[in-house]
Amino acid sequence: MTQRLDDLATPALLVERGRLQANLRWAAELTRDAGVHLRPHIKTHKSPDLARLQREQGIAGITTATVAEAEVFVGAGFDDVFIAYPMVGEARIGRLLALGQRARVACGVDHADQLAPLDRAAGRKGVCLEVVLEVDSGHHRCGLAPGPELVDLGREVAAREHLSLRGVYTHAGHAYTGESPEAIAGIGLAEGRIAVEAADLLRKAGQAIETVSVGSSPTLPHCAAVSGVTEVRPGNYALRDATQVALGAVTAERCALTVLATVITVHGDRCVLDAGSKVLSQDRPAPGGRPLARHGLFSDRPGWTLARLSEEHGVVLLAEGAARPAVGERVRFVPNHACVAVNLASELVLVEGDEVLEHWPVAAKGR
Repeated sequence: MTQRLDDLATPALLVERGRLQANLRWAAELTRDAGVHLRPHIKTHKSPDLARLQREQGIAGITTATVAEAEVFVGAGFDDVFIAYPMVGEARIGRLLALGQRARVACGVDHADQLAPLDRAAGRKGVCLEVVLEVDSGHHRCGLAPGPELVDLGREVAAREHLSLRGVYTHAGHAYTGESPEAIAGIGLAEGRIAVEAADLLRKAGQAIETVSVGSSPTLPHCAAVSGVTEVRPGNYALRDATQVALGAVTAERCALTVLATVITVHGDRCVLDAGSKVLSQDRPAPGGRPLARHGLFSDRPGWTLARLSEEHGVVLLAEGAARPAVGERVRFVPNHACVAVNLASELVLVEGDEVLEHWPVAAKGR
């Protein structure tokens, strides 16, 4: 028997199949045209089912943020994984090396003190672990700027018996505060050029650099076009969200992820939904440096603002003249941050129009 949206309990996270497929095709075609590998970051969707659709589009491998994500995806048959995060702590390193016996696995490094524990653990296993140096392209989180310190770190990797330097990677996360599409384009071009500069410095110092890896969803069209870049790692592009719309990276019609919620009460100039911070988080990203004034986007309900969240409640302010809902009415909206909303959910529901097609577990949680 076919399941319909009305059969679902709310709140629920829906993925519209047509929009998802269009997003996946867009990135696959863009990267093929640019001549770079696509290694999507799966922290956005955490779903092996969705990643299989990405694999059908010819991805080179996947990127994860945690060992737990990598464990789930290797268990699901993905055999080329880059954990774009420093592996610090014996337990984490042990799990990383155990994965290395089942798949090609690499991790990020950006500090000399991270190397000895990795080298010792790899030596005990009798393996050579691939590492990728993180470059700071302006986000000022982890990573080193191109220069002597980065070159010295590359030399220290080369001096370790059980470590192998694959290349460099960077993430221009500061693009998410870009003031305009033009500013984001500039950040994306700089992201690519800084990564290529770092790779060139290491090559001049005698290092063999295979991979120059960059990428975020808003900067993807720009950093992928930089000569010398070999790989891109967007994550959000598969689903998109209200932050991407606010950045001008996409229109709301490109957002494959929506929240299905029920109106539980209506009072004066507000209604309340059954989707609160346990569904969406309190995240209000800051495109252009200004935090979003709402927690989700109602693209088909003018005058509705999801203004306030508590754990189980989402308070929607209704502007004068805006349509007032009935108690029990179901509504859909685009969340601010797809990655966080998915992490809070137990499943994604693949839909087409009113029809429910599949239930995908959000399988890759934990550290």
